[in-house]
Amino acid sequence: MRPQALLLALLLCLVGMGSIGCISDTLHDDLTTEISINNPGGAQPPFEIHKRFKFTHNPAEAVSVNLESAYIHIILPSDARLSFANRAQFFTEYKGERVLIAEASGFTADSTYADLNIVYKDDLHPFLTEDGLMDLIIRVEPNGWYPARHDLILISTTATISFDL
Repeated sequence: MRPQALLLALLLCLVGMGSIGCISDTLHDDLTTEISINNPGGAQPPFEIHKRFKFTHNPAEAVSVNLESAYIHIILPSDARLSFANRAQFFTEYKGERVLIAEASGFTADSTYADLNIVYKDDLHPFLTEDGLMDLIIRVEPNGWYPARHDLILISTTATISFDL
C-alpha cells in the first residue's frame, strides 16, 4: 500500500467514516476473583462465594452485555489439580432466582486449567443492578474421591464480559 493510501485509511479510521474495521464496537472487562478452599479429603459440601463486580466500562452505554468466556485454574499448591472438584458453576440472580450462566465438569486427573461452557448466551442487562454492578455466585462442588489432601487450594476464576456498543 502506498504511504498516501495508508494515511487516508488511517484518517478514515480515526474519524469513523471508513468501513475497514479499525474502530472496535466491542469493549471487554475481566471479572476475576481468587477463592481459597480447604480440602482435608473425603466428602465435602459445595463451596460458594458471592461477589459483586464493578465494570470498568459503563454497561448502560452498551447495546448488549454478554458473557464471552469463563475459566477456572489452580494457583496453589503446585500439586493440586482441578479433579478435586466435581463441577464449577457461575450463577447470577434475577428476581431472586439463580440463573446458570457457565459451568464445567469432568475435570481430568492432570488438569490445572479449564474453560467453562457458556450456558446463558443472551444479553446480561437484566442481571445488572441499578448502579451497573453484576452479582456472581461461584459454586464449586468437591469430589469425595480426590486422593490428595491440601490444607488450602487457591483457585482463580475469570469471566470475560463483552460490551457491544
